[in-house]
Amino acid sequence: MPIRAQLAELGLAGTGAVHRNLPPAELIARSLARAEGIVAAEATGLVCQGDINIPCKPALFDRLLDKARGYLHDRDLYVFDGFAGAERTYRLPIRVVADAAWHALFANTLFVRPTHRRGARPAVDVGRWRCIRRDGAKARGDVRR
Repeated sequence: MPIRAQLAELGLAGTGAVHRNLPPAELIARSLARAEGIVAAEATGLVCQGDINIPCKPALFDRLLDKARGYLHDRDLYVFDGFAGAERTYRLPIRVVADAAWHALFANTLFVRPTHRRGARPAVDVGRWRCIRRDGAKARGDVRR
């Protein structure tokens, strides 16, 4: 199934460009060109998420997912298809969809990249785990503690 049809099944049937499984060098170049980050000579410190990860009820999740779909509708999307876990017996296929090249680069370094045979597309079953990341939209008003 073509990537656009797969994204449409997730509710992401927009008109923006879809960039799938770009190599790290290209993701770095795009991140810099889009002013999403800078290249540092050395690590500048730890990144802390704080108390951002909190439990939520299914209704809140659905509302936030709809908000993300609306935000991503006509934006350019970066898609990473790969795996969580290196052991083939236990690894899980994962798809990351984001509107920022840096997030696809992060996924590219965090997860296992599929191997390719010359000229072949990677065989990744993306039906199990999906991560949809909307870089510019915030959920602050939706989440109550």
